[in-house]
Amino acid sequence: MNKIPGQNIWALIIGIDQYKNDCIARLQGCRADADDLERYLTGSLGVPKENIVQLQDQQATREQIIRSFKEHFLKENARIDKKSTIIFYFAGHGTQARNAHHDESSQLKYVKTICPYDYGYADPNKHVYGIPQTTLHILLSQAERTGCDVVSCALDVHIFGIDWGY
Repeated sequence: MNKIPGQNIWALIIGIDQYKNDCIARLQGCRADADDLERYLTGSLGVPKENIVQLQDQQATREQIIRSFKEHFLKENARIDKKSTIIFYFAGHGTQARNAHHDESSQLKYVKTICPYDYGYADPNKHVYGIPQTTLHILLSQAERTGCDVVSCALDVHIFGIDWGY
């Protein structure tokens, strides 16, 4: 197996211990795991810091995770090519949500979601939902179409058993 040069590795690393919604239990170690992965990538593999975006706690909102994915891997990154490896890493809460497209012909009544920092938070103008597996699949498929060699997705998720009906 050939070693991938560090300058060809691109990563979006997310670690969330504390959530905006006080009803969601605080986690321990997600931010530390994210820091450890970044240290490994930069120290052991020689990945330049500018190839890594790390979001922690309040930085890791739903909007910012999706925006960072698109900007770092898809839109503004002409340096990603057929020699590149893309890594998406998430450490935090996950849950399941009702499949909005479920009907009698569909077997998938629920979908798994990752929970961004602002998950479950409601203000007078909006309610924040998780990022479902279908959205992750679409984003990762778009990343794959950039022509990169490898797309890697690692989810270090603590599943909590609340079904809020989303």
